[in-house]
Amino acid sequence: MKAETAYNVIQALPEEEKNRLFLMLGMTKKEKTKKVNENMDNLIQEYKEMALKILTDRKAKKFANSLTPV
Repeated sequence: MKAETAYNVIQALPEEEKNRLFLMLGMTKKEKTKKVNENMDNLIQEYKEMALKILTDRKAKKFANSLTPV
């Protein structure tokens, strides 16, 4: 058997069986970090704030223009 074959078989296993296999091999599976999601949440929040500022600035400018006497 080649390593690629074993890799494909392992990838096809359900998560429970993968964890069981790793325990049998004496390996610990690294947990995926949530840092990427936290960074993405921060970026989304920043973009929302920027968009809100742009929209409120436009609305304020439009309102100010409508108040100027003709």
